[in-house]
Formats: sequence, structure tokens, C-alpha cells
Amino acid sequence: MNTFGDVLKALRQIEDLTLDHCAKKIDSHKGYWSGIENHKVNPPSVGVTRNIAKLFAGTLKKLGVDATVEDWIELAWACKSPAPIRSRAMHRVRGNPLARMEIKFTAAKPAVVTPGTPSRTDLKPTAPLPEDADLLPGEKAAG
Repeated sequence: MNTFGDVLKALRQIEDLTLDHCAKKIDSHKGYWSGIENHKVNPPSVGVTRNIAKLFAGTLKKLGVDATVEDWIELAWACKSPAPIRSRAMHRVRGNPLARMEIKFTAAKPAVVTPGTPSRTDLKPTAPLPEDADLLPGEKAAG
């Protein structure tokens, strides 16, 4: 399950935005944004979280992730819960579309795929597919 910082980092990298650019959009500093991404500081207040939700609304729409401002606030709340109850809080948000996104960080950009939906066509498989990958079970290749 994703944390607030994981989601921020993935969306920022997908859009090829700098820490400084994102921080300025929420009237903050790149060190603060970096701290959130790297789990060094807690997710921001509700007001700042709303601005972050607006910043990435278009990106999420392109990815097919239907997330509301409330989803952002809910994930932020769960991630900044006190340590003794954080796992319980994260369990409660397991249905949150931001928490459910599959995020895989790579050297270039992270690949984001939402569970239960087909992969984006511009993503490459992590391993080569076998020659008969497109055949139905029991079907033999022509030749």
C-alpha cells in the first residue's frame, strides 16, 4: 500500500517536475517536499493537501485514477497517524484509490498502474514475453 510520500514522488516524476517547482506551487520549499516524499516529515495540513490534489488532478485523470480531494486528505491523515496506530489507520484506507495504485520506481520514471485495469500501452514488460504469449490455452502456433 502506498504512502502519501510515495504518491507524491511518483506523480512528480511522471510529470517530470522538479522538487522546487512542486514546492513553489504549494508555497513551500523543496526541502519540505523532499521530506514528505522520503518519509522524513509528516504529510501536510488539509489546506496544503488540497493544493497538492489540484496540482496532480490532471495527471491522475490521465492515468485513469479516480481520486478526490478527500482521498488525498484521508491518505495524508493515515500516514501521519501516531506510530502505535499507523498500521490500523493505513488498513482503514486500503480502498483509497491513491493507496491502491501500483507504483514501481525505475531508474527513469516510475510506472504507475492501477489495480484491476490494463497496463498503459506505453509501458514495456519487465521481461520478454514468450513467443506463444498471445495464443489461447491449447492453441498451437502456425508454422
